[in-house]
Amino acid sequence: MANEKTNWDSQKKHAEDALDFWIDFLGIVDKDGKPISEKCKKCLMCIIRLISFVESQHGTAGKNAPERDPMQSGNPNDSWHRAITGADEEKLKKERIVRGEKKKNLWAEEIQDAVASELKLPKDVVPIPKTGHKAKTFTPAMSYFWGILCLIQKLNKPKTYSLIDCSWPKLVGAAVNYNGAGDSEYKEKIEKAGKDIDCDGCDKK
Repeated sequence: MANEKTNWDSQKKHAEDALDFWIDFLGIVDKDGKPISEKCKKCLMCIIRLISFVESQHGTAGKNAPERDPMQSGNPNDSWHRAITGADEEKLKKERIVRGEKKKNLWAEEIQDAVASELKLPKDVVPIPKTGHKAKTFTPAMSYFWGILCLIQKLNKPKTYSLIDCSWPKLVGAAVNYNGAGDSEYKEKIEKAGKDIDCDGCDKK
């Protein structure tokens, strides 16, 4: 864990920019329909940090292109990556992204075009190569950007924008769902990382 903070500091802005973007784009609100609290946002950043560490030690370890895909959201065989790139035609219109008041809801395969056309984002997050992190054009910014949307979808589905419960157990559960049952010890790994990593402003209770 000696280099954890240094490695995270090199990726942190990608995660912060992505989370800020999705909060606005999705119109995320709490159970009372109000903007989420700073504490909730800090805890979201904390769980993102823990996922990033468990998945790739913030892009420094692992077999699947960790330097390009620190959050491991770009595996071309994963259902999430295939959904947002429209790779599985028979599964189109299966993953619904539900946004807040006065915002158009989207199917997963529509999300890239909506991001590109509505908010003119930098090209380092769209388009996603269909070959995912196997492609040299896949970037850490892309990894956090689409990984964080996946996490939010797992946390809030069916209403992607509605963050009713921002408790630590709920966030840990969303992290386990993010992993997609690929690692039976994922919860334990997240909890261990949570004990070792100091997340400013999040009490993890």
